[in-house]
Amino acid sequence: MRTVADSLVAASRQLAAALGLEKREARLEARILAAHAWHVDHAWLIAHDTDLLTDALVAAFESLLTQRLAGVPIAYLTGTREFYGRPFLVSPDVLIPRPDTELLVERALAHIPPAQAMDVLDLGTGSGCIAITLALERPLARVTAVDRSTAALTIAQRNAEIHHARVEFLTSDWFAAFMPPRVLA
Repeated sequence: MRTVADSLVAASRQLAAALGLEKREARLEARILAAHAWHVDHAWLIAHDTDLLTDALVAAFESLLTQRLAGVPIAYLTGTREFYGRPFLVSPDVLIPRPDTELLVERALAHIPPAQAMDVLDLGTGSGCIAITLALERPLARVTAVDRSTAALTIAQRNAEIHHARVEFLTSDWFAAFMPPRVLA
């Protein structure tokens, strides 16, 4: 049987070697995977570093580690990613929210007056992180999120429910839902 610390050290080394991660980043990824696999928080990992792991716990951790070593992003393995200080559900059906997208939100917020009702359209919403964040930061805005993927919209709608955001979701190919119907003569 292995201890928590032994498992984390071994995983960190594998992550650093396979993915070219810095030592610190590899340790962080190992802790994130372990915490998710074992349904514990980071404080538990520190407090229980000498605890022996059951075979089931080792298997759960190694399953996630194997996927990560194969290049699967951590956000897809844990099913969440933080964006603008809020956790968002993600899956391979959506792009993972990126820190540089937060700059886009900052710029949009600078152009949406807090005390004015405005229409906001998020095309290709994916996880809904942009639309939901704008709706939460500008409660008077009427936010519509569009995606052609029903799987993506399911995730976006769930994120809106989690964050209690008022967003209208439409299944459409970009502007198609907003175009007048064509009449053939």
